[in-house]
Amino acid sequence: RESHNRLNSTKPSFSMTVSLPAPPSPPASPLPPSLHDDDDVAEGDTLLEIVDITETPQIAKLMEHLPLHKGFMSVEGFVFPRTAIPHLRRIQNFEVYEDDIWICSFPKSGTTWLQEITWCLQNNLDLETARTVESDTRVPFLEFSAIAPPVLIKKNMEGDSISVVEAAPRPRIIKSHLPVALLPWKLGQVQPRLIHITRNPRDVCVSYYYHMQIAEGYTGPFERWAELFLEGCVPYYTPFVPHLVGFRELSYDPGRLLRLKYENLKRDIMGELKRIAVFLGKSYNEDQLEGLVEHQRFANFQSNPMVNKRDKIKFIQGLQGNTFTGTFIRKGIVGDWKNHLSQDQVDEFEMLEQKIVKEAKVGMKLE
Repeated sequence: RESHNRLNSTKPSFSMTVSLPAPPSPPASPLPPSLHDDDDVAEGDTLLEIVDITETPQIAKLMEHLPLHKGFMSVEGFVFPRTAIPHLRRIQNFEVYEDDIWICSFPKSGTTWLQEITWCLQNNLDLETARTVESDTRVPFLEFSAIAPPVLIKKNMEGDSISVVEAAPRPRIIKSHLPVALLPWKLGQVQPRLIHITRNPRDVCVSYYYHMQIAEGYTGPFERWAELFLEGCVPYYTPFVPHLVGFRELSYDPGRLLRLKYENLKRDIMGELKRIAVFLGKSYNEDQLEGLVEHQRFANFQSNPMVNKRDKIKFIQGLQGNTFTGTFIRKGIVGDWKNHLSQDQVDEFEMLEQKIVKEAKVGMKLE
């Protein structure tokens, strides 16, 4: 059973035509061993399927190279740190508004790029504010507190990321990497505008590897990382295929859902900017959009302190004693997998991609 299927059984369906019931209350009896965590389930909390996977062979391999992590859980079939559980439960009952704009993706799929584009288009191409206010302030990351070290959360915000989003002025633009099964119940009922971006899994795997080096201190070789990625056992949000399938099978008003591909943004940025603008109900001519094209040009984007998270990465690396060099905005190209994957790994990814085409009905045009 894939996690997203649970939405269509015990959870309300994401549908415009079905009258959606209220989420179920947790059972009065104690949770069975496979449904547990260290915190009590509060009244009104949603029961999630949670399994401790810390001692599984794949996670044991992973933790050899992530010495600061204390354990991992499978939550609705997806990998998260043990400390994420109370945050993920709280998100289930998060309030959603019709004028929200949600940006959803698997990590390293162009999310930061897309959130910057979306904010600028939604806010009348206000590039001055975009150059002076951090992107994560303008577009808060909903579950940041579920995956980030507490000391980093304390340094960057008052309270926690969920509270920050709750208090954000409307209309809110909200970023999340959560799979469908862990998104708020009310998203399906309210149907705010939702933009989902995907990227080919080979480049995602490579980009995620370098991200985990600089942000989490991952010390293992790329070969081990690729093996664990293919097995769906790297932090966080894996496995990749069910994550993608959940969004492809999402029953949602087509006028409120925009599907994008990273590769198309790279190939035709002007055309994709126009698509996003129309989706947001905005109208700009090409002369107006040229300023945004220049703003998000890779060299400018990588050097922009409002989006490159350089200070955050430097801070967390200092706490970890992490000496890896690199940047959060790394290369921004299509096809970097060719510089990393062996032929055996390419064969493994081809099988993964065949599964994507079959289950998610998404074509994999690789470059």
